[in-house]
Amino acid sequence: MRKVTMIDLPHGWRYGFPKPLTLGEGQSLQDWLIENGYPQAEINVFGITHLPCRYWTREVEERPSYELNAHDIGERMKLILARRHVAALRANPDLIIQAQAENNRQLASHRATIGNRAWRFLLRRSIDEIIAHMLQKSPTGRTLRSTSPFSMILPPESEAERRRMWRAAKAELLADYLSGGKGIRNFQLRRSANRDATDEENCKRKSTNVSDFPSMLLHAYLTYIWQLSQAVA
Repeated sequence: MRKVTMIDLPHGWRYGFPKPLTLGEGQSLQDWLIENGYPQAEINVFGITHLPCRYWTREVEERPSYELNAHDIGERMKLILARRHVAALRANPDLIIQAQAENNRQLASHRATIGNRAWRFLLRRSIDEIIAHMLQKSPTGRTLRSTSPFSMILPPESEAERRRMWRAAKAELLADYLSGGKGIRNFQLRRSANRDATDEENCKRKSTNVSDFPSMLLHAYLTYIWQLSQAVA
């Protein structure tokens, strides 16, 4: 048995709380709550500083060992990068204008994807809505992170920093798994000798072309774009 910290909040039952609290490296509580489905509107009622949170510990059974796969690590790494983009956006909301210009440039090219079209509508929304979608743990959130214009307008990370982020992503997934978190795909129970090096090479070679997405996700993205266009109209 091992102990995990649980957290609950006002109206938490509406959003699947209580949940195990698994803060990532350098992650704020506010961003963690948004990532885990607690809306900014609820946070704004009290403010993040005075938000009445209830914490306690509980024991959970030890789970079997497993090996992570390159896809899940790569997706979590994009989420870690999105947190940095969110911090920059909060510090300088004018980045939205630069992001719109960059996304329009992508739309005008032959490389535009469904994600770019979704960003066109999202960047017209409020900053809170933009941040909520950037941090969503959902198919829509994953597509937006794969085509984020903020990745193009903000300084890139060094190779050493990207490797550190890769290790941080693995640590977060491990913490989620051991705390009984949901949304993690099944893992193999045996570990290969050179798995870390292979995973990092796979991450470098990953393509974000929309044709790689399963048809069900493609349908979800198209539906999402239609909903955004209806909201803006």
